Amino acid sequence: MFPSLKILQISHVYYANHNSLSTLLAACPLLQDLRIKEADKFNILVFVPTLKILVLDCSFLRWLFKLHINTLALEYFNFKGDLDNEVVSENLPNLFKSVLDVHRCYYLDWMWKLTNFMGPLCNIRSMELRIGTAKYILEHSSSNHYYEVPMFHNLSSLKFYGDLWGMWSPWNAIKLLICRAPKLQTLTFELNYWCSIHSFSIDIPLKKPLDVPECLSSHLTTCHYKGFSGHPMELVEQILKESKVLKTMKITFNSDIDSKEKLRIHEEIMKFPRTSQTCQIAFD
Repeated sequence: MFPSLKILQISHVYYANHNSLSTLLAACPLLQDLRIKEADKFNILVFVPTLKILVLDCSFLRWLFKLHINTLALEYFNFKGDLDNEVVSENLPNLFKSVLDVHRCYYLDWMWKLTNFMGPLCNIRSMELRIGTAKYILEHSSSNHYYEVPMFHNLSSLKFYGDLWGMWSPWNAIKLLICRAPKLQTLTFELNYWCSIHSFSIDIPLKKPLDVPECLSSHLTTCHYKGFSGHPMELVEQILKESKVLKTMKITFNSDIDSKEKLRIHEEIMKFPRTSQTCQIAFD
């Protein structure tokens, strides 16, 4: 037993059997912060009622594993990995923030698994989502699937992060997600744009036309694009065009952008129409 242990970090541990980790957690009745980075097959059953922070990096597991999260006190959940295995999250009423990097799989039931996984997170107020995950959601939603991302009625802050490759514009993927967050107030982009000689333009269509997201009509007041390099310009253009109560659009340039390019981008953005009469555009 570890009756006083509150913080536990585990990395690259090889267990005697599938249930060794769960046995260890059961011996930590006051655990509040758990961070796991795994390399071996395991089952992780998180039923620690005192746990507030859970960080799981299952991104390079090559074995089947079982994950079951059920903890009332959890406030912060960070997950990186796929849903090929048995992954269950439930009974998370106090969850405030989640960071999700859900990898792609090619099974037909991926959207069903994602819906079941994200459903218990529906009361969160803050989310960070890897842009690649948003792209996979759009691709699966554009196919003949009957499952949709849950509604996040309390979500007030949403951040999209990660790498953009080629000339793909993520606007459709982002629009699909913000349609599920009607009370969104703050939208942040932290996207690294990568282009090569083999880049080509692709546009993944929406399954059906979407109205202007409710949050853009009545709640979104702040948008911040961090590390902006001028691509994709469509994100800035669409937010300015469709947001009715936007107060601040802040552009923080990528450190590699020279002053001449900054000026060109500045002049182009200032020409974009703004629906909100009170919107101020700030450059940094």
